[in-house]
Amino acid sequence: HLYDWYFSGSGAIVVYNTPSLQFVNYTVFYSRIYVSSNYQVFIARYTYAGDTQYITTSSNTVNVGIHDSVGWWQVSLGSFPPSWVDAAFEYIANTNNGYSGYVNGMQVFSYSTVGRDNLSSPTANIYLQYVTFSNPQYPPALISFLLIYSDKVSTYTLSSSDIANIYNRIVNPSGLALFIDATFFNGTKYIDLSGNNNNGVVSGTVYRVPVTT
Repeated sequence: HLYDWYFSGSGAIVVYNTPSLQFVNYTVFYSRIYVSSNYQVFIARYTYAGDTQYITTSSNTVNVGIHDSVGWWQVSLGSFPPSWVDAAFEYIANTNNGYSGYVNGMQVFSYSTVGRDNLSSPTANIYLQYVTFSNPQYPPALISFLLIYSDKVSTYTLSSSDIANIYNRIVNPSGLALFIDATFFNGTKYIDLSGNNNNGVVSGTVYRVPVTT
């Protein structure tokens, strides 16, 4: 890993819909983001049905959440001094919906509830920094990489040890639907290292900057 993305406030990265991003009952978002009052990270999967799963920051706080036919649901992963943070959000849709959040490989919450949607849709895109369809915004941000796991790829569900291993940069390929990293750019798009062709396309201006600790 040699580069991070710097979003100056005028661009985004979009991963356009493929079958492996058509989640049914299980998804995990995992990203390394820089948390600071100077930046506002927004990473989301939008479906044309209005369902959303996301990781975002507000000032020094990291939040994860979903939007479905029931409404918005969001929880904080905590507040941090200016620093790089690994944030993960696991969502399980079944008769007892499950939500788990992780920071730097450690679980910080786990909830269950009922009546939420499974976020399934035949059309869904992944956006880094493109805030909404109706009101596009491009807040400045630093992001290192994004991994997404989906049960459209495999029925394997990640364990807490798997999440901890990703923090230590050991990635389990089972169920991996997307893995884009600022380092792997072919001049046109960011290559999906999962092999599912979920490549990231630049919209506007996005910079690659040398890795900072």
